[in-house]
Amino acid sequence: MTLDYQRMSLPFFMPRSIFLGYNVGLVAYECQHYRLLTEQDRNLMSRELLGKCDDNLAEGWYRISGSAGVQMPNACPGPGRCNTQYPGWLFGSHPHKDDGCVERMVCFGDYVSGCCELRRKVLVRNCGGFYVYKLGPTPGCNLRYCGRNAPPAVDGW
Repeated sequence: MTLDYQRMSLPFFMPRSIFLGYNVGLVAYECQHYRLLTEQDRNLMSRELLGKCDDNLAEGWYRISGSAGVQMPNACPGPGRCNTQYPGWLFGSHPHKDDGCVERMVCFGDYVSGCCELRRKVLVRNCGGFYVYKLGPTPGCNLRYCGRNAPPAVDGW
């Protein structure tokens, strides 16, 4: 649902600027309430095939950080990345801050077995200095959400 703030009649004491941007102190709930994914072996640079998986990951908002990287990769990884058989990567681009919360697809696979062999819908939000992802359990084992070190594009902030 998109609100048309220009057509909304606001109370006379409510400044219109409160509703028109991020610079007035309003922060999305998920940008303050998330869990961290920080494991080093979740990083795309980790190349062992240990069969790790996220099939028991609790549904919720997550931020990739620390040794895991800074964001989900958005290209098909090679086999055995993130210490799993089917690395999870974001199909499509990360959103700009003005895009709000967007739906994307996470693909699980590699270029040997098929880059998008299995998939799951997720939500993604650009929080201004980092991304958060609404994730849930993967569709099976040997599937894992991955992180990467590369910083988000400057124009995405």
